[in-house]
Amino acid sequence: MSYSRARLILGIANVGTLAIVILGSIFLGLGDHLQVRFAHCHPMWGLGTFILGYVAVSFPFDLMGGYILPTVYKKATPSFMFWLSKWCRGMLMHAAFFLISGYLLLMAFQIGGTWAGASFFALTMLLMIGMQLFLAQILAPLPIARRSKLPTDDHRDINFLYLKSDDRAFTGGISGFGGKEKIIIPQHWHEELSPDLMTILKARRLASITSGCRQRGLLFAFGWNMMSFGLAIYLSPSGPATLGGLVETFLIFSMFNFLGMTGLLQEVSRRGTSEVDTWANAQGLCEFKMQRAISATDKLLTDEPCRPKLLEFLFYPIPSVENRLQSLFLNRRRIGAWNAAHTVLYLSWAGLGLFSRASHYHIGRPELWAFLPSD
Repeated sequence: MSYSRARLILGIANVGTLAIVILGSIFLGLGDHLQVRFAHCHPMWGLGTFILGYVAVSFPFDLMGGYILPTVYKKATPSFMFWLSKWCRGMLMHAAFFLISGYLLLMAFQIGGTWAGASFFALTMLLMIGMQLFLAQILAPLPIARRSKLPTDDHRDINFLYLKSDDRAFTGGISGFGGKEKIIIPQHWHEELSPDLMTILKARRLASITSGCRQRGLLFAFGWNMMSFGLAIYLSPSGPATLGGLVETFLIFSMFNFLGMTGLLQEVSRRGTSEVDTWANAQGLCEFKMQRAISATDKLLTDEPCRPKLLEFLFYPIPSVENRLQSLFLNRRRIGAWNAAHTVLYLSWAGLGLFSRASHYHIGRPELWAFLPSD
C-alpha cells in the first residue's frame, strides 16, 4: 500500500470516528450534561472539558499521521520526542484558540443575542484570514528564510515569503486579503527545484490572486461557514446563549463541515485549480514548464500522479497530476474557487470546527493546520 493511500485510510477512519462521536454526543445530550455539571462554575471549565475530550479522541490519529506513518514509510525520521514536542505546541495553541474563541462567542450571544454572536463569528473568520501567517507560526516552527517581491499588472508589489518547515508536505499558501496578500512558499522548494520551475510556481500562485479565483475561494468558504453556523444556531434546541446550547451549536456546525467535505467543496476547489492552471497558461506561462512544475510539487506532497475517479471526487480537493495535465492540454475553461475546501476547514476554527485538523493531508502535522496543502 502506498503512503498516500495509507494516509487516506487513516483520514477516513479519523473523520468517521469524529462523525460518530459528534452524532452520539448530540443524541445523548452532551451539551445538557455539561450545562448541569458546570452550572456553578465558570463556563471556561465546561468549554475546556469539551476541548479536552476532542484532543483525547484525536490524539491516536495524530500519532499515526504525524509520527508512525511517516516513520514506517521513511518520509521523515524525527525522534518521537521531537514530534511530540511539536504536536504539544500545536495542540496547545489550537486548543487555546478554541477556548478563547468559544468563550468570547458565548459572551457575544449572552450580551447581544443571535445577531451579535453571528457577527462575532464572522469577524473572527475575517481576522483569521488576515492573521493566517501569524497563527501558523504560533502553531509550529515556521521561520522566514528569505523575502522577495514580484510586481503585478495593477502596479503593486506582492510579497513572497519563504518559510522553513521540517515537514516536506508543507506547501505554503496565501495569507491576507484586500491587496495585502502575502504569498507563502516553502523554503525547501527554493532549495530543491530549479530556478525556472520556481519562476513558474511563483507566477502560478500569483495567478490565483490576479485571476480572482483565490478571492472566490475566500468568499465561498466564508459563505459556507456562515450558512452552516446559522443553521447550527437554528437547529440547536437550547440556543447558543448557554454553555450547553453553544456546545450543541458547535457539534451541529461540525457536522455541516463534515457534509461539505464529501464532494461539493472538493469539486469547487478542483475547478479552482484547473481555472488557475488555464489562466496562468493563457497569461504566457510555458505549458511544458507548468507540466514539470505540477509533477515536481506532487512528488513532494502525495507522489500520486493518478487516482480512481470516485476517490478523487470524495476526498481530494486538489486534482491529480493526470487530471490537471489533461485539463491544461484541453484548455478547459472552468470557474472554481481556489482552495475553498481547505479554507472552510481552517476558518471553521471560529466555530470550534472539530474536523478542522482531521483531513488525511494534515493529521498530526501542526505545520499544515493553518496552511493546509494547496496547489
